[in-house]
Order: sequence, then structure tokens, then C-alpha cells
Amino acid sequence: NDLALPTNAVAALEARTEGWVAALQLAVLSLRGRADAAAFIDRFTGDDRYVVDYLVEEVLDRQPEHVRRFLLDTSILGRLTAPLCQAVQGDPAGDTSGAGSARAMLDLLERQNLFLIALDEQRRWYRYHHLFADVLQAYLTRERPGDVTGLHHRASRWYAENGDIEEAVRHSLASGDTDAAAQLIERALPQLKRDRRERLLRHWVDDLPDAAVHDRPVLAIGLVGGLMASNEFDDIERRLRQVEKILTRPARDLAFLDEDALARVPAEVEMYRAALALVAGDPTSAIDRARRAVAAAPDGDDLTPASAAAISGLASWASGDIVTGRDAYLRSAAALTRAGHITDVLGCALAIADMELALGRLRGAEHTLHDALQLAEQSRGGGITAQHTARGSELDTALGSALGSELGTAVGTALGGKTPLRGTADMLVALSRVAWHRDDLAAAADLLRRADDLGEPAGLPQNPYRWRVAMARLRAAERDWVTALGLLEEAERVYVGDFSPPVHPIHASRARVLTASGDLAAAAVWAHDHDLKADDDLTYLHEYEHVTLARLLLAEHHSGCSTTALRDATALLDRLLAAADAGARAGSVIEIEVLRSGAHQASGNMHTALSALEHAVDLAEPEQWRRFLIDADPALHDVLTALAARRPGSPYVGTLLTRGGQGPSAPSRAPSSARSTSPQSALLDPLSDRELDVLRLLASDLDGPAIARELIVSLNTVRTHTKRIYTKLAVNNRRAAISKAHQLGLLSRAGRR
Repeated sequence: NDLALPTNAVAALEARTEGWVAALQLAVLSLRGRADAAAFIDRFTGDDRYVVDYLVEEVLDRQPEHVRRFLLDTSILGRLTAPLCQAVQGDPAGDTSGAGSARAMLDLLERQNLFLIALDEQRRWYRYHHLFADVLQAYLTRERPGDVTGLHHRASRWYAENGDIEEAVRHSLASGDTDAAAQLIERALPQLKRDRRERLLRHWVDDLPDAAVHDRPVLAIGLVGGLMASNEFDDIERRLRQVEKILTRPARDLAFLDEDALARVPAEVEMYRAALALVAGDPTSAIDRARRAVAAAPDGDDLTPASAAAISGLASWASGDIVTGRDAYLRSAAALTRAGHITDVLGCALAIADMELALGRLRGAEHTLHDALQLAEQSRGGGITAQHTARGSELDTALGSALGSELGTAVGTALGGKTPLRGTADMLVALSRVAWHRDDLAAAADLLRRADDLGEPAGLPQNPYRWRVAMARLRAAERDWVTALGLLEEAERVYVGDFSPPVHPIHASRARVLTASGDLAAAAVWAHDHDLKADDDLTYLHEYEHVTLARLLLAEHHSGCSTTALRDATALLDRLLAAADAGARAGSVIEIEVLRSGAHQASGNMHTALSALEHAVDLAEPEQWRRFLIDADPALHDVLTALAARRPGSPYVGTLLTRGGQGPSAPSRAPSSARSTSPQSALLDPLSDRELDVLRLLASDLDGPAIARELIVSLNTVRTHTKRIYTKLAVNNRRAAISKAHQLGLLSRAGRR
């Protein structure tokens, strides 16, 4: 108290010391007389002399020599398990003597409460208290500096033998052996690419010095892939030139582990240049470079043709030639399957499904995703159970011809086990969009729940934002505008792009929610900020935005009877229809025709309104599209009634007439799938108002101390509330709690408090 520390400083100190009372007391001693208390707390570690003195005198010096040596040897490890500790100490595997048995030593340390923390219920993995580990490492460096390299080297070897490439490389780098780290990374490249571990590759770009790759073309091009996948393009061309320079040397002067991998490097250089051209908006050059890559590919290389087909497909897709783009992606998926890159096949499936939707083929999208999901399950030995009831898709045909009798071999290249393959969660999120289009909100909610339950490792890097966009779509269908907007804001914050054209930008989805909710002023700001006008030149890349603008103009007309807005909307929709029709984009045509029907009905042109709506229904009914028509303006009820008179007894039109009229002026309705009378009705023990406040802040970027400051409570109080929230939501971590809250619609209530 005499230090007069602010609440946030106390909370930060408590977090740094992990609640260790003695460490808190030592920190207080160190703080006396300091003017920079906050800066000291930020850097408070085991190097502080009071902590060092205490731990050395009270703990370390009182231990028998073999215990002290074990503590120092294993201090380099972030996590401890008996076989790893034994390997690091260099003990023979069969040594079970008192000093040599790592298992017995860990049991002893835990019994004596020597700052050892169990990380699992089986007590197989542990870690040291952070401050204690700091002290141990400081003493190891001071007393036995010559041993540090060997300890890290043995740790690296153990991790490599046990399949943890990330830790193996970390310890190699810590030992100073960058050549060994480079070899480890290069050896792991094929599996890392198959598993789409781009973030790890990107991390190593910074960790490896240039000297480590100056004679390793395979490693150098692999790191380029990590940068490309992370959307960091500025340094790519320089690195590609560096790779080309390396390749001018005689093979005997190069370091590589696989001759086939070396032979593929020239084709990879061309492929990455094709990707750069695509990013730069030059599809012609992208396709030309992709062709060069195929020409440079060695025999038996399936990856280069797969990548070339994907590049060509992306260029066609971005230009609005969806049919050509889809066909190219089908070829890419088949080649990737032959190469055993099943996660990349799932990525292809997402693109194919998006293009199927643009073409109006709702069943085709569903079949594509189900086939990919089944392939993912087969490759992992059955991670989840799929309702694979729809077969016969073009992806299924492509994969079948690629797999043939080699199904077990091709799919078996992925790691075994029951863990869902990366990308599995993305399939479920994409299927939720299909369910939404059919107005099956129960299925959409269930698919999103299942996707989230699989956890982060089952999703591609883009899945966090895709999941939030999909959940926002569901909440908007339920007229929960606050939650939908909050989810879209989160989606923008966690957005990670890929090479797919951004044909459904998040900002435009947000503008749709604003328009539907009646906040036309905010939607108008969006249109102004993105320089969108009714007389713009039209491109497929911006079609979604211009359709969104048309929705806004129609809403402005209904709100203020603006004839100018109605005239602009009608003219824009007519041009959008012509463009979508020319591109065979039936999915776009359905939405545009529904809006045109509303525009012409508002103009008093009932004949054209009915004709437009009938055209939309003709395209939508065979595939069971419903959502675009259900979300139509309430004023379209008369047009729907007229259409029902033309088609008496039609179940499809009857459903639209019953479920239609859910536009901006329609009252909110409770969904049959996700909630009953209140968001908390699904909880046996509802959250208190204070717990809802904590939940809202857990969904933000704030850490524990910051949440405590916001609520003006202690960090312990926040932790208590958090534990209760986890218990009531039946989760065990913050991410799961936020996801469950979104599923139950709890955050909208927390936000309104």
C-alpha cells in the first residue's frame, strides 16, 4: 500500500508472478525507491537480484547435487516430460537409478512443491514456474556455459525423433546450429506444405539468417512459400532472384536433401511469379507464367500442374468466367489428390463450392463439400462423421479418376490418427452457407457449432473470419442486428486473405446488415467511403458491392420516397442483370431479379415486377434457393400473391408466400433453431448480469488485467467470474466460451447492457 501502485500495475504484477506470494513480496522490495514502477513490472524476471538471492539461498542451494543438476539441465525446456528430460541429460534410456530416472525426479519435484506445474491430468507434461525457470537458466549460463549448446542439441534431436519439428528447430537455433535447423526445416517441408502450416514457415523466415539458405535452393523456395501464404509480397521478387542465382552454381556446390525437390525449384520460381502477377491484377501474365511453370516441371511432378491450374482458375474466376474457373479448379483438385495434398484439395473444394453458388448450383456446392469432407475423413481415419448422402458431383468424379486404386496410398500420405484434417472445419462452415440459402437455419447453426467444436487446428488460416461471417449471416436472418454487426467487426479484425478473389468483402456484408436493420445513414457512409455509385463500370469483382448498393438505394426510396434512388437502383439492377446473365451466374441472377421485382413494383410496373420474380423462382426452385426470396422487401407480398395465383398448389411458392416479407420493416422473429424465448434459455444455470459484462470483455482484445481495470475489480474477481462462465457454458477456455456465446446469442445481450 505504501507504494501506491495503480490497480493495473498490481494486476500485471500478480499475473507475472503467477500468484506466488513470496515473489510478490520480493517484487515489492525491488520496487521501493523506484520511480519507474510500471517499467520494472514489465521486465520483472528471474534476473531480479532479490528473486535470485531468494531462490538460490532458499531453494537451489538446499538441493542434493543430482537434483540441482537436473533442475539446471532441464531449465532450457518450455515443457518437461520424463523421456525428454532423460534425453536432455544424456542418460541411457534404460537407466532407472535414483539419479537417472527422470520420471522419479519429476515425481520428487512435484511432491516437494519445487515450482513444478502439471500441464495435464495424467501428469505426463510439466513446466517450471516462469520466474523459477528464469533463475535456473541464468545460473546454468553462469555456472556451466559450455553445457548449454549440448543440452539444446539433445533436446532438438529428441523432438525431431518424436515428430515435433517446431520445437526441434527452436532448440537447434538456440544451440547456435543454424545448419542443423536448416536441414530440419528442409526435411520437413513436404509435410509442412501438405498440412498447410504456413504460419510456421513464415516464422522461420525471420529466425534463419540469410547465410543459412545461401546454398539451399529447396529451403529458400520453401520459405518464399511461407511468405506468399502469409500475403507478404514485398520481398518475394528479391528472394526469387536469389534462388535463381543459387541455381546457377554447379549441383556439387549446393546443399539439398532430395534431388527431386531440387529439380522442381525452377518450376516453383515461375509459379510464384505467376501468383505475384495475379496479386498485381495481371491475369494474362499470371496464366502465361503458370504455363511456363508447367513447361519447367520435371516428370512426375503433380504439384506444379495443380498450382498452374489453380492460378488459371483464379484468373478466370476473378474476371467472372466462372465455368472456366471451376473446371480449372477441378483439374487442380485431381492433381493435388494424386500428390497426397489433401488439405489443399479441401481448399480447392471451398473455391469450387463458391463458384457453384455463383452459377446457381446449390446442390453442386453441397455435393462438392460433402465429397471433400468424406475425403478428409478417410485421410484421417474418421475424425468426424459426415452425412454423405449426396454423391455424383464433378469433384467426386475428378477425385475418383485421380485416386483410382491408389486411394489408400494417396490419402495415406497425410498423418494418421483421428484428429480431423486441417480444412475440415472450413467444409462445415461452407455447408452452413448452403443451409442458410435454403433457409434451414437449424442445420446452419448446427454446422457452425460442429465446426467450432473441432477447434483451431481443424481450420485453414481463413477459417476464423469465415466462421464469424457465417455466424453473422445466421444472426442477421434472425434479425439480431447487434450481434451480426459485432461478428462482422470481429471478422474484419481476424481477416486473413488468400489468393481467392475477394468477391464477398466483409465491409459489404456489414453494409447489408446496416441496410436491413434500417441504419441507412451508416450504410450510405459505407457507399461513400468505397466510392460506389450507380453509374460505375461493372466488374464481377465488385458485383456483390454493387448489388449491396442497389439494396441501399431501394431502402432509401422506401424510407423517403426518393424517386432518384429508385431510378438509380432500377438502372443499376438492369445492368447487373445483363452482366450476370452473360456470365451464366444464375446465383447472382436470382438475387438481382428479386431486387428488380421490388424496384419495378415500387414504380407501379406490376407486369415487369411479376416477370422478374417469376424468372427468379424458375432458377431458384430446382435448387431450392429460398433465403434471397424470403429476405425480399415486404412490399413484394403482392407480387408473390400474383405469382401464387399463376402457380396454384406450388409448395415452393406457397412457402415463399408464408415465409416472405422479412425485410427491414418486418418485426424480429425468434428462430426455430438456435433460441427460444431468450438467449439464455438453453442454459440450465443462466449467466448473471455481471458475468455477462465479463463475457462481453472476454470477447474483446483485452487481457485479464485490462478487464479488471475496465470493471474496476481485482484480477482474482475476474478469474472467479470467468471460471463460473466456463462452467455454465460447459467450456474450458476463452476461445470456446466466446464461440459458445455467439452460438447462443449471449453477446448481443451483454452488449446492450
